[in-house]
Parts: sequence; C-alpha cells; structure tokens
Amino acid sequence: MGDRRLIIMTSLRLGSTGLDVKKWQKAIGVAADGVFGSATHAATVEFQKAHDLTPDGIVGSATWSAHQASWYQSTMGADATASAKGTATPADLAAYKIALRAGSGLTEAERQYTLTVARGEGYYGKGWKEGFGAGSHNWGAVQGVGPAGFFNTEDSHADGSKYVGKFKRYNSDSEGFSDMARILLKPNVKAALKRGSLKEAVYAQHSNGYFELAPEKYLSAVVRNYGKLVAGGVFKPKLSEEGGTTVLAIVGTGLVIVAGAAFAYKRMKGIT
Repeated sequence: MGDRRLIIMTSLRLGSTGLDVKKWQKAIGVAADGVFGSATHAATVEFQKAHDLTPDGIVGSATWSAHQASWYQSTMGADATASAKGTATPADLAAYKIALRAGSGLTEAERQYTLTVARGEGYYGKGWKEGFGAGSHNWGAVQGVGPAGFFNTEDSHADGSKYVGKFKRYNSDSEGFSDMARILLKPNVKAALKRGSLKEAVYAQHSNGYFELAPEKYLSAVVRNYGKLVAGGVFKPKLSEEGGTTVLAIVGTGLVIVAGAAFAYKRMKGIT
C-alpha cells in the first residue's frame, strides 16, 4: 500500500460512523457510540484549538497524530525524548539487511514481523544466549538440532522454572533467520499479517503454542519493538496493532506511538 500506510485513519467528520469513530471518541473522552455527532464534533474542535490545528472538526492524520504525540509524551515521560530521536541500533539495521536477503520469498509484512519477534530476544543471530551458543546463528531460541548441530543451555519457562534445553545451530545468519520465519509464519499468522494486524498475529501465534502466557501479555511488547524499528528508520510500517485503516502514528519527528511492556515468549520448537 506504499505511503498510504502512513495515513493514520480515514478522515472523520459529522455524520461518519464505524469503528474508527469509536476509536477517536475513546481518544478524546466522549461517549464511544460510533456515531460522529455534535458532541464529538465539539470535542474535536476544542482539541484542535488546544493543539494549534485548524478547528474544523474534521479528524485527519494531523489531528490524530497530534493526539497520539500528546498521549505518548504524557505516558512515556522522559523516554519519549529518546524514542523521538529515531536512531536505530547498528544491530537493527544489520539484521534487516539479513532479513531482506534471507527472506526474499516473504512479504514485507512477514519479514517485518519475524524481525520484530527476533528483536524481543535481542541477539539477532549472534547465537541466542551468547556465551552459551555463541556463533550458533540462532535468532529466537529455536529448539532442536539444526543444520550445524546444537548446543545445550539452561533456560527458564515463563513461570520462572528452570530447564536445560537443546537449541539449534545454523551455518549462517541467513539460514537461522529463514528457519525462524518458517516456524513463526504458519497460515493463520500469515493471514493476520496480510490484514496488517499485529494483534491478530500475536493471538494466532499464541494459538500455535509459541507464546506461553495470555497473548495480551505479549502484544504491547510486540508493538513496542515494532515501533522502535519504525522509529529508527529500519523499515516503513506495513503493520499496526489493529490493522485496517489505522496504523502506528508517525509524526513529523519520526516518532512512533508505542506502549512499553516486558517481553518474553515460549522458546520456539523447530517443528512443522
């Protein structure tokens, strides 16, 4: 969809109805009945005046982004300034180059999602639990015996209990990324990504057995990691939390509106 994905939502005005109207009504604190009536119009005008926007009562990308930026600053505090700089880590940029090469058969949404989940582990193929599996090219704690063998290391389940697991070794970062993508991208996850929805993908991932806890425990973390990759200029967003006509808000500075949370997920078993 190209740059149209940077549009926050379709323009809303008096007479508009639907889910996007409900989202906007919740954002500005009016009754979320899905009908853009006089009360919603008045609240929108007041919001626009307070943020030096044209007070026309029409919600376009500028009005929505202004609200998101305001929310982000108040919610994230000092972290907002650092995030707004949008500086990707060298590892983020290098990892995406590998993902482009190794994931040539993937859609861009599938490639972005795989990279986002890998970012939760933070090793990017160096060998998950570097020092134990150093040089294993394992991107996401993928269990089993890989093309280059395996390594054993102690790990923890989501409940904190310890176990010793067998984790795959690969011959290259590209090989490791490709296998992780194969494991993650089952048909129901691919269908969710085709609709542009991170939320649906996370819930589908849970149903496939890769996230141990309730999926909402992981969703904000996945959104957070996706947002950091976008804010850092690693890739242009093809996904959003809900999918459809709304996307992660991008304002002039390159700031991406995300929520923080701890990230952990079940170690992925190398099964078909």
